[in-house]
Amino acid sequence: MKKYIWIALIILSVALAQIACKTAAEREAERSQEAAESAEVAEQAEEVVEEEPVELPADTRGGIFQAAMAGIETDVKLFLEGIPVPEDGSISMEDISRMDFITSMTIDECAQFYRDTFSGLGLIEVEELGAKTDFSETLIFGGYPKGKAIRVKISNLSQFSRNIKIHILEPNDL
Repeated sequence: MKKYIWIALIILSVALAQIACKTAAEREAERSQEAAESAEVAEQAEEVVEEEPVELPADTRGGIFQAAMAGIETDVKLFLEGIPVPEDGSISMEDISRMDFITSMTIDECAQFYRDTFSGLGLIEVEELGAKTDFSETLIFGGYPKGKAIRVKISNLSQFSRNIKIHILEPNDL
């Protein structure tokens, strides 16, 4: 009798193991299916049709920017991580469309650094939109993909430090 009980228990445990393995295989198949569906959704999201930029009124900063960039095409790549920071720069904030950092360079040195650097990357300074005071300077660069602009704002924090804020903006946000 004990022999039959042991045989029954072995058969039962083998059956349960097969069920468990089959369930694990089914779960793995479901995960593979979900991953494939997620990849399809991601591909569809990347294939978003680019919208034509909205013409802004000529008397606005965005309109002036669009007029300055009309007919200019560049081969500039999307970047924010690649924005150069001076050697002594200390990044205090960074996300997908802006970066803030502190440096000991003067306002004029910072401005020249970004004029040289961004021009070397293929961006074009729109001088009409720039501004300069004794305590700050703002530079606007065009030629960024999808008609966007880059604004570099350099401000005095103290006698020895400057704050630089770099934003990638739509023309209507200038």
